Amino acid sequence: MQDAPQVNQRGLSPAEPVIEIEDLSVHFALDEGALKAVDGVSFAIEERQMFGLIGESGCGKTVTAQSLMRLAPKPGRIVQGQINYHTEKGGLIDLASVDPAGAEIRDIRGNEIAMIFQEPMSSLSPIHSIGNQLMEAVLLHVTNSKREAYKIAVEMLDLVGIPNPAQRMEEYPHHFSGGMRQRVMIAMALSCRPRLLIADEPTTALDVTVQAQILDLIAQAQAQFHMAVLYITHDLGIIAEICDEVAVMYLGRIVERGSVHDIFHNPLHPYTRRLLAATPRIGQHAERLQVIDGTVPIPVGLPHACGFCSRCPEMIAGTCDTALPALVELEENHFVRCFLHDDRKELAI
Repeated sequence: MQDAPQVNQRGLSPAEPVIEIEDLSVHFALDEGALKAVDGVSFAIEERQMFGLIGESGCGKTVTAQSLMRLAPKPGRIVQGQINYHTEKGGLIDLASVDPAGAEIRDIRGNEIAMIFQEPMSSLSPIHSIGNQLMEAVLLHVTNSKREAYKIAVEMLDLVGIPNPAQRMEEYPHHFSGGMRQRVMIAMALSCRPRLLIADEPTTALDVTVQAQILDLIAQAQAQFHMAVLYITHDLGIIAEICDEVAVMYLGRIVERGSVHDIFHNPLHPYTRRLLAATPRIGQHAERLQVIDGTVPIPVGLPHACGFCSRCPEMIAGTCDTALPALVELEENHFVRCFLHDDRKELAI
């Protein structure tokens, strides 16, 4: 395998968890059967930690993030598991068990847990000014004073690098470029100073220069507000640069999890190794990039087996296609779900 890129070495000291996801499963009831978008996912995000979630499209990353805020689209529903959120006041709430339209989750959503969505143009209202949209969350969670809310909104636009913020408050999303709209989304997410920020591919469709600016902005905001961040992306270079810990998802399950150093310098799962091998490297010449043959299957009516076995050249016939490997800790804080490394199986439910 090619040399791994230089990875983030921040070395944060251990901290208390902000949120702990335990055995989370989210299914969509279809005529063909239950579509298992998220199937037994477990991980925790600590204070001030940048946690990366990677995998191909269709692996369940976005549905996982939406579920943390109880925003999974219908007919999706949480069928098992817990989402234990440690509140700002020191309490513990299982978000999986609260009413997704109730007052309890509305007090948390957008306030203590905020999300930057993939496509800002579809997330911003085209008929309301930027200022009105920014002030809405501030008035709901921070202050009842419109004067104070306006001041906070202007400060947030200035914080994310939008020039003439007071003037921009009166403008509409179509007056902004793609990168500027994404900055507005970040300002909106940060306006209540959340404890957990979920960034769902926030640099998709942006040019490389703007991507770098957005990444710097998120990193600066995290340092300033001491937030935990869940960063979802396809881009392994971004993960290597900014994350502390990484989980690799495939077909609704986590197949490998560990520190960013372990994932890039000692990848264990065949899927993780092939994702890394398919990534171009600056300064390294290759006749052809490696590809992962096939596509992610639709998770409806699949057998209780390794989800990657149909695409894996290292598949063990009679083992990988007949049982689901358990997620096992092979080294300290380095977990993998693969029969190549451990023969333990996950029981069928």
